[in-house]
Amino acid sequence: MKKINLILLAAGDSERFGKENKLITQIKDTAMIEHALKLTTAYEWNKITVVTKYQEVFEMSKKYNATVAWNLRSDLGISYSIKLGLDNGPDADAFCFLVCDQPYLTENTVKSLIELFNTSDKGIACVRCGDRTGNPVVFDSKYFDELKSLKGDVGGKKVVLDNMEDVAFLEVSDKKELEDIDYR
Repeated sequence: MKKINLILLAAGDSERFGKENKLITQIKDTAMIEHALKLTTAYEWNKITVVTKYQEVFEMSKKYNATVAWNLRSDLGISYSIKLGLDNGPDADAFCFLVCDQPYLTENTVKSLIELFNTSDKGIACVRCGDRTGNPVVFDSKYFDELKSLKGDVGGKKVVLDNMEDVAFLEVSDKKELEDIDYR
């Protein structure tokens, strides 16, 4: 079995949401960050890292034996959070990135994505609904340097698009699973 590190990205500024920290917003009686943390039980990860700047997220992460990488420079964009997560546990065969504002993402989807990654001959596994790709995404460690070279508010989707021939897609039927909550 491949050693896969899970990196939860929870340091965004929630600017489009219009609140200080949307991750503590209750959806279906559960804070969005709590929902994401519950998904960590879907697989036996090599390491779980939560990248955040929020004390509330830090406190919740402790219950799930997650390591916290503090991002005090969220103004540098998603690429900085990705780098912090990778730096916090570079000793893995692969890295799974999960954003924490997808309250309808299911444990079954996470399990199926990991199974797809472990059984395919591809270096990237990504969820998709129709022509829309989304999170979570798993990257083989061969993409470590490419992910670390991202700049600004550019995330792993760039690596996916640049390497489409090496992507295995998990088709999900409910596009709501891939939607983040930002109340635009």
